[in-house]
Amino acid sequence: MPPSPSPALVPIESHGYRAEINPAGAELMSLSHDGRPLLWPGDVNSWAERAPVLFPTIGLVTNGEIQVDGRAYPMPPHGFAKRSAFTVVQSEPDRCSLTLEATAATRTQYPFDFDLKLDYSLGADGLRIAATITNPGSEVLPASFGFHPGFRWPLESGVPKNSYTVSFPEDRSLTTKRPVQGFFTDESAVVDLPDGHLALNDDLFTGGGLFIVAPQSSHVRFGAPAGRLALKIGYENCPDVMLWMKPGAEFLCIEPWHGRPDPLGFSGDFRGKPGLASIAPGQSVVVAMTVTVDA
Repeated sequence: MPPSPSPALVPIESHGYRAEINPAGAELMSLSHDGRPLLWPGDVNSWAERAPVLFPTIGLVTNGEIQVDGRAYPMPPHGFAKRSAFTVVQSEPDRCSLTLEATAATRTQYPFDFDLKLDYSLGADGLRIAATITNPGSEVLPASFGFHPGFRWPLESGVPKNSYTVSFPEDRSLTTKRPVQGFFTDESAVVDLPDGHLALNDDLFTGGGLFIVAPQSSHVRFGAPAGRLALKIGYENCPDVMLWMKPGAEFLCIEPWHGRPDPLGFSGDFRGKPGLASIAPGQSVVVAMTVTVDA
């Protein structure tokens, strides 16, 4: 039997912004402003993805499985949503919505009822992505959700990578963590930001991603003093932010997260994992991020 054709990308456009969303994983595949590409295009030699959706887990889980009521359920890195087929339920010129619901297949990995909806919209303030996690079941729904967009670094040709910064306007220091074999420990380090700017270079990421614990800033700015193009990236109901890239590659992931990878050695019930959202029956949690050209 021949393979099923790939679903068509969903285009949206407004105020000079243009984006394309893939129903496979509800992944943002392209984002541009006035014809200037902003999103990493993917490269199999470094990182093939572009902006995967992380649900219902973020990062790694111990032994590749979660424990619920004494039973082990297999869970891939960053959860299964990015590997799932979403349903397009709305498609307008400047917005679209995609949904993923619990099925018999998802319950073999995650024994909970859930409805996940991704709303993408474009306007004068750029791109907004809102994720709504609804609990249609009769018990508390434990879940994580993370955004994982990769942006071009540098954003424009002729601007040195090492001149870029990520600015946290409300922070003068950051509490940071580094993953240990993909998991978190109690160890942390404080990075001073006297001017609010975190200088970027490949060496910053030789030890993996840099996890920012509960920054005070509700947005960051990614750009360079000599550049004409910068991005303002906002986040709502995402307590933490991960910065990640592969040294030598030309992208930077700025990832607002509601949730975390497992603590190193964690073996408890999934419901007791630190950082999860616990959603009561009939209730919803909304997390969002925005991307605005700030030139």
